[in-house]
Amino acid sequence: MAEQRGCTQCGACVNACPVFRHTRREEYSPKAKQGVLAFADKGEPGLDPKKCVALAGRCVCCERCLLACPRNLSVPEALSKARQRRPRLGQYFWREWIRRGAVAWPLAAKAAPLAPGVLLPERLRILRASALAMTPPPRAKPWLTLEVSRMSKRLKTVIFGGCTATRLRPVWMKAADGILEKLGTERCSASGFTCCGGTYAHAGMLESSREAAKINLAWWRGLGKPAVVVFCASCVHSLRRYAQMGIMDRLDAREWLNAVTPLSTLLGGAKATLTNNAPSVPVYHSPCHWGDSDPDFVWLKSVLPEMVKGVSLCCGFGGVMKLLEPLLSADLASACWKGMEDGSPGHVSALTGCGGCVLQLAAHAPEHGGKAHEIRHWLDCIA
Repeated sequence: MAEQRGCTQCGACVNACPVFRHTRREEYSPKAKQGVLAFADKGEPGLDPKKCVALAGRCVCCERCLLACPRNLSVPEALSKARQRRPRLGQYFWREWIRRGAVAWPLAAKAAPLAPGVLLPERLRILRASALAMTPPPRAKPWLTLEVSRMSKRLKTVIFGGCTATRLRPVWMKAADGILEKLGTERCSASGFTCCGGTYAHAGMLESSREAAKINLAWWRGLGKPAVVVFCASCVHSLRRYAQMGIMDRLDAREWLNAVTPLSTLLGGAKATLTNNAPSVPVYHSPCHWGDSDPDFVWLKSVLPEMVKGVSLCCGFGGVMKLLEPLLSADLASACWKGMEDGSPGHVSALTGCGGCVLQLAAHAPEHGGKAHEIRHWLDCIA
């Protein structure tokens, strides 16, 4: 929090920021955003606080700045509080979009083809593409067959699927459940979980974020505190943040952090066999919210040794930024695809481990040879 610890403008964060690296605009750098938000809070003469927050809002909330900052400052954290103090209409729309997504998202996917894309303004064309991407693609032919041995000690588990899986991609939930069944775990019902709350926090809806956290923690406690198995990087990131919200005591927080378990970390002993469907050079997009440690890539690289990682930092989803700044969001997605094309000439077949990344990159997939590049969750490619 810049107003408490003070940004020294050292610039360590600058090249860690995907928005700055793409635009090369100094005012979009994390250090500039920290300064702008600090000035807005102080009510500096001649500065419009809402415009300051809007400028700082060109942020994908990846928190790479936090990892780079010697003072542990986070632009997304400062921005969330600024948005809470000065909300925009789009933030309320985003909250309802998330809350009512079980109905609204499938409806948007069905309605999108009816809108004449060529006649729409660019911003609406981008949002239409995002809605189209919500429609599940044809089932992928498996790249891998997986042989999983039962765990020596039976583990009590519950799957936290996240909004994208539970509302739009139930096949991911089914695939994850099948893996846990093969591992011999005791599987609990996930019906009491709601959104992880991360996207509410990005939008400045901090009370909605805390409410979601409390609902999820209550369900976990009611189940007897099982391992919470997650296959979305953004959900893992947001779930782990519960321990810092001041809504748990230290013991509970420690148990929660130990419980949140990326699914791929349970597959170390699995035997994988490649099928003829696997591309010669599979590509992987590493979600921002894995930070410096991406267990999905570590496991996938062990079973797909030819896999290469895309060089771009961010898909551009950025939570509410996708709604408030759709042009910048789309530009970042295009740059991300370019980074994956550099690693795999020809048609790109890419995997990732985040539901938001799948939807964002699917919405902006370019064509090669008359066929759009493909992006899927790695669960799509396992039999």
